[in-house]
Parts: sequence; C-alpha cells; structure tokens
Amino acid sequence: MPGRLPRLPGVVAVVDTADQGYVMAPTIIVPRIITAAMVSGVDQVRAFQFVLPFRIKVGKIIVHLTTGGGAGKLYAVGIYDVDKNILFQAQEKDANATGGFIHTVTTTTLEPGVYYWAQTADTTSVIFRVADTSGGFDGLFDKFTTKAVGTATAASSPGILNSALGTITTANYTPALGVLIS
Repeated sequence: MPGRLPRLPGVVAVVDTADQGYVMAPTIIVPRIITAAMVSGVDQVRAFQFVLPFRIKVGKIIVHLTTGGGAGKLYAVGIYDVDKNILFQAQEKDANATGGFIHTVTTTTLEPGVYYWAQTADTTSVIFRVADTSGGFDGLFDKFTTKAVGTATAASSPGILNSALGTITTANYTPALGVLIS
C-alpha cells in the first residue's frame, strides 16, 4: 500500500493485561483545546494513561501555560512506564511564565505500549492548555478496575515528579496537552 511503512518484527503494542491500556473508537482524536488548572492541590500529581501505537524517540516536551502561578512557583510534566516508574520529566519549570515552552528531557525511545502522562505544580493557580474532557470523556476512565486517569497517591516535591506514581485514585480530570518530539 503506498505511503505505508512495512511492519517491523517485534514492533507492536501488546495490550493484553487486565486494566492496562485501552483503545479509543475512533482511534484518532483531535481534542478541543481549552484552559484549566494543572492541579487542584499543591504538589498533587495527576496522571493520564495512554497507549502508544508506534515507536518514538523523545527529547523534548512542549506545553503551553496561559496563566502563571506566581513568582517562584514550579511545575513538572513527564512520562511513566506501564509499571508507573518515571522514564523522563521536564522538572522545576517556571510556573509563572506564560506561553508555549519546549523543554529538553533525557532522550528516550518509547516503544509501542502503555504509558502515563503526569503533571504536577506547587500552586493551584497555574493554568495550562488542556484537552477538553468536559463531555464525559474522563468519566469513562473511572470505570476501569484500576484507575487509568486521576490523582496519584505519590505527591511531588515542588516542581519534581516522584520516581514512582503510586496508585491512581480519584479519576475525572483534564490532562495538560503535551507534545512529545525528538
């Protein structure tokens, strides 16, 4: 088929563990973009599970802040593996600056599989561009036996995500939009 790359042996996402991963129908989602608070509690960590269907080399994370959180305030965004161990993060970022930011992270190749996007801030005032889930999209994830989206039990240090997420408890939140690039 023109424009289609051949399959590489062993490069497939295997999603066969109960309560780990999912597929959205349709599988291509263009989110409506709105703004919302990054967290509802100081040093709270919010996580959002996603399934990566292809291999990608990541060296940067792009985010957009629309409202600063105050002088000296910090935020972090990062990626955790399926076992909820951190792979990389953009940490101790200025939560008072506004605009789009490209943050360099440790270059990592993500293989197809299940991952978690995580975000934290040491202020509840910082506002990010987020994917609009107000139509009940986030409530779907609350139906999983193991929460796929919500607040992690492991709180962060100011602007630094923990090495492990812990258990995801409360569902229903809107994830900050992050673009992963090499």
